[in-house]
Amino acid sequence: MALSTKLVLDGALIVLLPPCLAWHLTGNLMHEWLGLAFVLVVLWHLWLNRRWFTALLRGRYNLLRRVNLLLTALLLTAFAGTLVSGVMLSRQVFDFLDLPLVPGMNRVHMAAVSLLQLTAALHFGLHFDGLCQRLRAKRQQGRVPGRAQKPRRAADNAQRPLLRAGLFMLLLGWAVFGLYQAGERMIFDKLFFQLEYPVFDFYESFAWSAFCQISLMQPFALTGVLLRRALTGRAQKSPVKKPGRAQC
Repeated sequence: MALSTKLVLDGALIVLLPPCLAWHLTGNLMHEWLGLAFVLVVLWHLWLNRRWFTALLRGRYNLLRRVNLLLTALLLTAFAGTLVSGVMLSRQVFDFLDLPLVPGMNRVHMAAVSLLQLTAALHFGLHFDGLCQRLRAKRQQGRVPGRAQKPRRAADNAQRPLLRAGLFMLLLGWAVFGLYQAGERMIFDKLFFQLEYPVFDFYESFAWSAFCQISLMQPFALTGVLLRRALTGRAQKSPVKKPGRAQC
């Protein structure tokens, strides 16, 4: 899949997710149409990544690949649960199906959406470094051959640790705020079927609602980034086994 197409898809999913979660601000009809648009973009994403599914039975499974497979299975389960429960609860876009009301479907939908939100954040974090590497590679390809690059100044090199420390503290503070919002919006109560109906703040602005929904995903995305780096570092440090030689 082309990098530009992947960026457009990821951007579309990020843009669509907050309004999909703001049923109390968009209204039911807009909520259902936005949900349908989100489903179509996800299906497009899956179609463009179909080679990943055909390669499941090939190659070795290290720990990182196993974690990725487990996370993808949870993400697909959450997506399927969100889609099925959303269609069954629909009373406008899919009203022509005339589906009966099923007791407890509200809880199933909230749990599936919560699982989708958290696993999507982990999935994004797990692939964040790979996306950055592809962007850097594309940037290197776009440079003019033979053109000298400006050397870094000593002052710039001295400031880099400070910038990294500042960025880390900013991300850490945002993660704490995200966990607070996860508790305030009862994401874990929804995940474990503890709520019969969602609780909304009908007086909040759409901008604040979108920021809070993205924020509660941030600590899980950050966890995905750190998990991949830990597993990648573990794989690089592990000794390479030579064939035909006994290991101590």
